[in-house]
Amino acid sequence: MAVFNAQVSQVILTQSAGAACSPAVLSVTPIVYGNIAPGATVSNNVTINFTGCPNSERFKVQATIGAGSQSQTLVVSNNQPM
Repeated sequence: MAVFNAQVSQVILTQSAGAACSPAVLSVTPIVYGNIAPGATVSNNVTINFTGCPNSERFKVQATIGAGSQSQTLVVSNNQPM
C-alpha cells in the first residue's frame, strides 16, 4: 500500500535510567518524505546531542511516523541493539 504525505511529525526523548540529564533533539520536525510507493523504503537520521550526559544514562526515543490514520510510533532505547 502506498503512503501519501508521509512524515516524522515529532521525536520525543524519555529518560529511563540514571541521574537527570537534558539531551537535545537537534533535527527539525516535521521531517517530510512525501508519497512513498508500495514496497519502497525511506530513511533519515535524527541528531540528538547527549553532551553532558554520562554513558550510563538510558533514554527511550519515540518518533511518530506516517500520515494521518496510517501513523505509527517507533520506539528505540539506547541500551537495545539496532
